[in-house]
Amino acid sequence: MIHPKSTFRLTQLLLSIALLAMFPTLIFSQDEMGQSLSNYSPTTTLKLNPASIADSKVWLDIHLVGAGLSVHNDFAYMPGNDFNWSMLWKNPEAIPDPNFNRNRAKYMAHAEAFGQLPGFSLVLGKNSLAINTGVRSITDIRGLPEHLANYAIEGFQWADQMGEAFSATNMRIASLNFAQVGLSYARMLKVENNEILSAGITVNRFIGIGGAGITIENWDYTVIDSLNLQTSSINGKYGVTEPAFNNGRGWGVDLGIMYKKTRSSVDSYVPHDSDTGCRSSDYIHKIGVAVLDLGRISFDPVFYAGTFSNAEPILWEDYSNADPEDLEELIDLLDEELSDGNVNASDTPETEQFRMLLPTALSFQYDRWINGPFYIGSTLVQGFGRKNNFGPQRMSQLALIPRAEWKRLELSIPIVLRNYRDPSLGVMLRINSIIIGSDRIGSWIPGVNPDVYGADFYIHFKYSIFNRSACKGKSSRVRASKGKSKSGKVLPCPSW
Repeated sequence: MIHPKSTFRLTQLLLSIALLAMFPTLIFSQDEMGQSLSNYSPTTTLKLNPASIADSKVWLDIHLVGAGLSVHNDFAYMPGNDFNWSMLWKNPEAIPDPNFNRNRAKYMAHAEAFGQLPGFSLVLGKNSLAINTGVRSITDIRGLPEHLANYAIEGFQWADQMGEAFSATNMRIASLNFAQVGLSYARMLKVENNEILSAGITVNRFIGIGGAGITIENWDYTVIDSLNLQTSSINGKYGVTEPAFNNGRGWGVDLGIMYKKTRSSVDSYVPHDSDTGCRSSDYIHKIGVAVLDLGRISFDPVFYAGTFSNAEPILWEDYSNADPEDLEELIDLLDEELSDGNVNASDTPETEQFRMLLPTALSFQYDRWINGPFYIGSTLVQGFGRKNNFGPQRMSQLALIPRAEWKRLELSIPIVLRNYRDPSLGVMLRINSIIIGSDRIGSWIPGVNPDVYGADFYIHFKYSIFNRSACKGKSSRVRASKGKSKSGKVLPCPSW
């Protein structure tokens, strides 16, 4: 049984998506660990916990635009002793060829994009509201075996693996692209003694742009020689859409809680309220927990989805002369040669849909005041595997974050573990309402020279109004100086 073109196109599809995510490209980052614990950036910290906008030290935070760069893999790297980022614009010809880490059984790659567009966060007493807009792109590869990673780099003509039988199992590739508009609400549920407990929710409406997913449960194959590649058996499924704005829709939810142990009593405390002296609550420590990206996107205008299952030998003859073509021909070949015939085509969009799950994760935050402006905290993001469902997995990260924080200046130096094993050193600087940072600053510093397995950079432009107008007038200062509100209650001294 001979199916020359179909096997080539399946292989080419798998490896081309892998290569897309395995090598650094300009994309936007999502978690930005360096500013994840900030008390002055609610429009960015709400992405890891919507409860963080409650009791913010910024009354109105207007986000203008944000962008960044983030990619990580554990296979391909640039040698640190021979490479620095200035080569990209100073001397591109001197950029060395990448090296490859060939001592792992399976590899991963993750690229996450986020362009944060205009939005705001507003404190309304014990309630807070926020609106966020943006675009996201997530590509995730899990379980790529060493032999396929080698072929992705060397090509199927690589003599070192020729004639050897290989098996790929539990390999998953997913890419999801969408725009979003989100509404957040948070409320301080408990404000008494030295404790504040807040809860928050973000509801996101998603507009699909494109998505693709491939799951390979097993693929047994052999590159026999320079002309013949044989597939012994293959089992898996696929789904892919034609990229287009608004070709899918969906909903997602973030849920979070935040507990603060304050340095002084918060009885009768209302944030940014002139009646209570316009004071802020300074904490000894805060603890937050959130569930992120619960939801999915359904694509229906133009999509293809099906399964491939074949236990009979499939021989690809003269594969080196094959020429892959467009997506429609590729899907037709998968349907004809490798699928079980249950392909959902886009000619019946009213009854069929291709669904992809969002990159659901758990987020934990802990922050402790040390002295004066100094804090030390930790943020953990744990992604969940997709198993039998299409959708990218969020990359798990753990960060230790020492920082110094003032009203108009903030500096943090996060130490980040990606997938709990790949460490990097970062830095974040906030000057008034401008945030700039990287969670892998070591790869940008001449002389540090770590091997570069990825890149990370982010920047945000905001306009922050720290206090409402009623807190800036003479009457509020007079009431605060007398230690009484309009109702005559005794007030603590305000914190400016």
